[in-house]
Amino acid sequence: MAAALLWAVAAVVFARLGDRVAPLVLNLVKGLVAIALLLLTLLLLQRPFPRVEGSTVVYLLLSGALGIGLGDSFYFRALALIGARRSLLLESLSPALAALLALVFLQETLSWTSGVGMALTLGGVAWVVSERQNERQLDQGNGLGNSAGNGSSDGPSSGSSPGPGHSPGNPPPKPGQRRPPARLALGLGYGCLAALGQAGGAVLSRAGLAETAMDPLWSTLLRLVSGTGLVLLWLPFAARSALARRAQRSGPMLPPNPLPNQFQPQPQPPKPASSPPLQLPSLRLLGTIAVTAFFSTYLAIWLQQTALKSAATGIAQALTSTSPLFILPIARLLGERISARAWGGVLISLLGIFLLFQG
Repeated sequence: MAAALLWAVAAVVFARLGDRVAPLVLNLVKGLVAIALLLLTLLLLQRPFPRVEGSTVVYLLLSGALGIGLGDSFYFRALALIGARRSLLLESLSPALAALLALVFLQETLSWTSGVGMALTLGGVAWVVSERQNERQLDQGNGLGNSAGNGSSDGPSSGSSPGPGHSPGNPPPKPGQRRPPARLALGLGYGCLAALGQAGGAVLSRAGLAETAMDPLWSTLLRLVSGTGLVLLWLPFAARSALARRAQRSGPMLPPNPLPNQFQPQPQPPKPASSPPLQLPSLRLLGTIAVTAFFSTYLAIWLQQTALKSAATGIAQALTSTSPLFILPIARLLGERISARAWGGVLISLLGIFLLFQG
């Protein structure tokens, strides 16, 4: 539950950064910060690497590549597209997915209570995500996103600078205007992939932690090294793809035209970018990411690994996926209106998570 609270607060911050820092760069920076903190902690505590089998290390490395390298990158992209609350609601799918994967690969059985809990979790998420955006848009600029039912936007309430989730050429929706369907569908797809990555990473972590001498602190470090390494390998390909998209948007160069200026073809403005550029953020943004990484990556993943060592996969993942319970009060404090349907959907999801815990 403590990890869930930390992730809820971090989601608000990362949603604000979503259109200024590329997801891969954000994932890389926060991973490097957490790795440095973990190495310092291990040095201060003088904890040697435990004696475990090679398969344990392999499971944890694969867990980091899937859950952190892929899952977190998809999650940050979802934050930029659909906001923190919707992204966190989609993350509520991960306990049910983790329980199913654990049943198949780890033979962790589920009771009928757990089955009902999974159904309620999926139903609550679907109830909120499927709500139509037909209420007035509130440009609060708080980074929480356009959650179903509240009709609020990611953009700022005033000023010319774009808010989170909106590029300079892609302004936030006007009052009464719905979020573009393509953007919504893309964000939901990234959110589902993030939930699947987190579930797979949890199952692999459980396989490496259960009934072994592996220290959760060392397992956290192994996962982060693997996930951050995957991001480093991914970055050159992503940068090349971004350059190709930018060249395509700029269009071909026109040859010199001898016609008078009024008859010459006017240059077309570039199409709005769908994602922020792959470049290092400013020192101020780096500081914000570093502080958030301390809580959301260093502390929260350490707490998650401790839970996975002590409890079954579905139960541990359920407890660490209760961030929607904390994100709604945060949203309310930041001035967002929250519909009864949004509250109801979250409560249904949390009831399903509770039944998973009881099962």
